[in-house]
Amino acid sequence: MVAGMRRDSPLRIFLGHTSDLREHPRERSYVAAAEAAVMRAGHAISNMAYFAARDTSPADYCVAEVARTRHPMLLRAASRLPAE
Repeated sequence: MVAGMRRDSPLRIFLGHTSDLREHPRERSYVAAAEAAVMRAGHAISNMAYFAARDTSPADYCVAEVARTRHPMLLRAASRLPAE
């Protein structure tokens, strides 16, 4: 596939991250930047922020969602984020 060309249907990208990455850095979080990149590429985002309440364990549901996703991505920061 040529760079920049879209497939017939968007890829489903699971963005795994900790809650602190959704809030850091304050001006534009790492998660927001990753979500914007996926959307700019014309693909669909899946992550825990979009999970509705349910009777199953959140961890079990998350594992099932990652398993359904062909392209999981883990957003990881250093062990400690710098204080702002």
